[in-house]
Amino acid sequence: HFIAVSQFARDEMCRYLHIPENKVTVIPEGVNDVFFQHQDDGGLVSVKEKYGLQNPYVLLVGVVSKRKNVPVVLRALDLDWPENLDLVIAGKDGNDSSNVDSLIECSAKKKCIRRIRFVPHADLPLLYRNAFAYCLPSLQEGFGFTILEAMASGAPVVASENSAITETAGKAALFFRTNDEGELVEQMRDLQTETHRAEM
Repeated sequence: HFIAVSQFARDEMCRYLHIPENKVTVIPEGVNDVFFQHQDDGGLVSVKEKYGLQNPYVLLVGVVSKRKNVPVVLRALDLDWPENLDLVIAGKDGNDSSNVDSLIECSAKKKCIRRIRFVPHADLPLLYRNAFAYCLPSLQEGFGFTILEAMASGAPVVASENSAITETAGKAALFFRTNDEGELVEQMRDLQTETHRAEM
């Protein structure tokens, strides 16, 4: 018998590995309790200073790979992106790092982009908690673990509408069509309404 972390992952297993559906049980993942601890012990201030975060920011977390689809967010920055809203990319180098670094260097908004290649586990909940929003622009996810980390930390989530991402986030996230930077910008601008952002 097999365990899959999402219905999407189960369907993929059954389709590509020819496993009977009754041989796979879906058990979604969960997050560490530390992401639910929202008391401010001065940690938020120290993390902002440590990473030089002065403005509100949208956070991306994960290895900078092609599947994570970071370029769609960089394209969104060049549209009607909210003023004084930075982008923080926290993740190790992957198979799209050179491309992403080149796009950042050519971007008119490159001063608004922070690339953090390594984040200690202790800092991650604080980065989520302080974020204006968390963005998951992936082309595909088998679960979307960082969605839960962000939600547990109290960060609004904006994500691409595909694979297991919609399953994991349910009705608790704002979605944009995959690779539609215009729609991504619209969701970010909608979050500028304080009541809407508080609700999310």
